[in-house]
Amino acid sequence: LEGSGFFDFSREPDEAVVPFFSRRIGLDDRGAPQAIDVGAKLTGRTGGFDLGFLHVRTADTDRQPGEDMSVVRLRRPAFEQSYVGALYTRRSARQRGDIDRHTAGLDFELATSQFRGNQNLEMSGFYLWTSSPESADDTAGYGFRFAYPNDPFSAEIAVRELQANYDPAIGFVERRAYKRVAPSAEYSWRPRSNPWLRSLGWEIELDFINDSQNRPLTRELSFTPLEVNFEDGSRMAFDVTPTYERLEEDFEIYDDIVLPAGAVYEFTEYQIQGSSADHRVVSIGGEISTGRFFSGRRREYGAEIGVRPMRGIALTFEAEHNVLDLAEGSFDTDVVRMRADTQFSPWLSVANNLQFDNVS
Repeated sequence: LEGSGFFDFSREPDEAVVPFFSRRIGLDDRGAPQAIDVGAKLTGRTGGFDLGFLHVRTADTDRQPGEDMSVVRLRRPAFEQSYVGALYTRRSARQRGDIDRHTAGLDFELATSQFRGNQNLEMSGFYLWTSSPESADDTAGYGFRFAYPNDPFSAEIAVRELQANYDPAIGFVERRAYKRVAPSAEYSWRPRSNPWLRSLGWEIELDFINDSQNRPLTRELSFTPLEVNFEDGSRMAFDVTPTYERLEEDFEIYDDIVLPAGAVYEFTEYQIQGSSADHRVVSIGGEISTGRFFSGRRREYGAEIGVRPMRGIALTFEAEHNVLDLAEGSFDTDVVRMRADTQFSPWLSVANNLQFDNVS
């Protein structure tokens, strides 16, 4: 949907909370396409507010009646880099007895680039309520984020909960019934007069996920004790990732290989990676990972080659090979991908992606 970014909600990392997802319009609850009879969209600014309105009416079919979908987004900019906003969505089926489904939310961001003179500081949060046709409880989602994104030191913590019956009717939900706390920090040391070394750094990211009864599901520590960045744009890094995982349901990791619900796994993986500068005519990159993985071990090998034969054309070739030996069975996976990006002008470009794998 053109201009759908105007309706973006919250500043959640990785777009984890999406109460309005434009690709849901024209699809029923089973994912089947719906014909669209009519639609209207209005965006703009009035009285100091950013305002967006969208309404779409889908057609009746032999299988089910059409629906009316409405979205209203309101945002008030504040100071130089901050805002407070609201979002409302409604999904209504044109069938007697069906109950309208509603989503309502508030979000905000407070940000400044003048903390302690010239430092960045950010704080954001959101609250969402969704209706339930069964009048169930636990239909909300909320989160808070505090960030200090600066150089040479940067830190962030994000807290989020999506309750068990959280269900935005025109949104996207990857996972629900969980609570998450994710702190992270990184530091880069930059030598003043080294002709080849740009920086040495470290990074740590933690991910704590509990279920709705506060029982642990995931504990992951992603630790990069050393990252080396060179002046020509190339880099090298070493990563260590210890993980705790408790499965809520059966996990079919490969055909006829199932990790059982309730099983608890603790494992650690090690990775080394490197890449040359991507502004060169030919660039290369690669990574090797090894270590324990769920009930066994995994080895992963990856390689990438980039070619820029002329200005405006970039070709990328990627390959990945995984070898997994688990208590439940062993298997290999392969992925080969090619991307071709062509930039004809500042206003016109074409991107192509071709992929092969031995799994799907």
